[in-house]
Amino acid sequence: MPPRCPPPCPWAVPGPDRLTDGTCVLGFLCDPHSADTGTDVTHDGCWRAYLETIAPTSSARRY
Repeated sequence: MPPRCPPPCPWAVPGPDRLTDGTCVLGFLCDPHSADTGTDVTHDGCWRAYLETIAPTSSARRY
């Protein structure tokens, strides 16, 4: 699914990143304050999975 344009603040989508195994993924950046105070969703595997953990029957499915 392509990102919405533009992404919501404080995010920026600089473009695809090549990982060490050669695959390309879409990365994103955010400002340092948001990175320090935001929620780390790494353990959920992806943003959509995180949304399911906080609202399993709400609007999370539309993303």
